[in-house]
Amino acid sequence: MGGGMVAFLGSSLQMGIEVVLNTVQFDHAIQGASLVLTGEGKFDSQSLSGKVVIGVARRAKKQGVPVVAVVGDIGDSGGAAYEEGVSAIFSINTLAIPFAQAKQRCREDLALTMDNLMRFWVTASQTGGTQ
Repeated sequence: MGGGMVAFLGSSLQMGIEVVLNTVQFDHAIQGASLVLTGEGKFDSQSLSGKVVIGVARRAKKQGVPVVAVVGDIGDSGGAAYEEGVSAIFSINTLAIPFAQAKQRCREDLALTMDNLMRFWVTASQTGGTQ
């Protein structure tokens, strides 16, 4: 469909995350921020092609704001994200359990991961470790 619109209507192809970030004025919103939290279901090689985490990280990197990605699962290519501006990637799935079971407990696992992450951030901030 996109190709047809380009060919017949003079449209241009754009990355979806760029359109969203521009629409919500993301660059302005993070001015002066100490940290950006973002996430997606599974971080893998497709994520490096401009999905949410990488789109957010590239923008935040330009302003020197660290980005932490909280994801359901980390697949291949996690390390390449650091070059794009991701400071850390945390998986909420901490147990070796089947996907169906992990899906049932994802809210609790997300809450636990975020609680631990924020406890660390507060402690690091109090000791000067986030400056």
